[in-house]
Formats: sequence, C-alpha cells, structure tokens
Amino acid sequence: MKSTSSRRHFLKSGAALALAASIGRPAGAVPQTVNVLTSYADEFVGRIEAAFEKAHPEYRLRILWRMPRDAAAFLQQPGHGGADVYWSASPRTFARLADEGIWRKLPVDRKNLPTHIGKTALGDAAGYYTASEVAGFGFAVSPNALAARGIARLRDWPA
Repeated sequence: MKSTSSRRHFLKSGAALALAASIGRPAGAVPQTVNVLTSYADEFVGRIEAAFEKAHPEYRLRILWRMPRDAAAFLQQPGHGGADVYWSASPRTFARLADEGIWRKLPVDRKNLPTHIGKTALGDAAGYYTASEVAGFGFAVSPNALAARGIARLRDWPA
C-alpha cells in the first residue's frame, strides 16, 4: 500500500507541475499537450503518463528524451526547445540552468514541502525548481561472500 500512496502523491505533484507549466494556455475541448523532457526509461515513464492522462483527460503528455548532459543545450534553445516540464535526477543541471536564468518561478505553494534532506537542498531558495522525488540508496553486505574472498567483516562505516 505504501508504494500506491507514494505513487499517488508523486502523480499529484507531477500534475501540479504540469498544470503550472501550462498556465496561460487557452482551454478547449481538445486535450492540451504538455511536453515533458526527461531521461527516465520508457517503461517507467509510460506508466506515469498513462496514470496522469487518466487522472487529467484534459492533458496529453508528449515525452521528449534527453540525457542530462544533453538536456541543458536543449533547454537553452528559444522556447526551451518546446519543453514545458523538465523531469530529471540531475540537480547540477537544474542549478546551472537556474544560474543562467533559464527557469521561471514555479507558481506552486511550497510552504509545506521540505527544503532539505540533511544538508542536501531539494530545490532553490528562489523557487525556480524543486525536487519531485528522492531516491534512497543503501548497501547490503554478505558475510559469507566477504569470507569467501578473504575480506574482513566490516566493523564501521566512517562518514
């Protein structure tokens, strides 16, 4: 159930960002296209796209794929290369483009969103970008595999 709740929260966040990107566009009977620039895999994005369009039939997502190293040049084009939303796990790209004045402020109330996890900022203080997801990483140790390779068992993890 936790993953369903997390997925639902993620979709609501994505919807808010997509709607923010489309503010000022005329409403009509034909679904509006929201262009999303991302590097995430099609298998993952396709599920998000289907769920978003089901929840918001007035929009259609058009996915544009670029790796983070290619996204900056794409977004620096006039009209951001046609992208309405940039969805990536590349904090450096977001920060660099904010420094270059590429972004406009998000018209999203962020007062209830966390600003940091530990010392890591989840967006910029000026409100031009914010995290919509956070990935956790961990390590697992197999004492038997270590012993088979003659590696001493770990006693601590220095910071």
